[in-house]
Amino acid sequence: MTKPLTKTMLSCIDFARAHGNELVRSPGGFWAHRGWRMPADGPWFGSTTVRALLVRGAVEWSEWSPSKNGRTFPIAARLK
Repeated sequence: MTKPLTKTMLSCIDFARAHGNELVRSPGGFWAHRGWRMPADGPWFGSTTVRALLVRGAVEWSEWSPSKNGRTFPIAARLK
């Protein structure tokens, strides 16, 4: 059974809906809209929240970037 969505997760989904159904990772693990810059561009969400939405099937990774060790990591997620 899937755990219910928290208020923070629901806020994150609403935020993504308002920004093209997308969340983008900025350096430092801040997830917000494309082009977001701290602190003036409004709210952001942590990686834990975005991963929880992934586990619950609300988002899917949509863009990846290579890391220094040769692996890739997600830098964008889209609402399902």
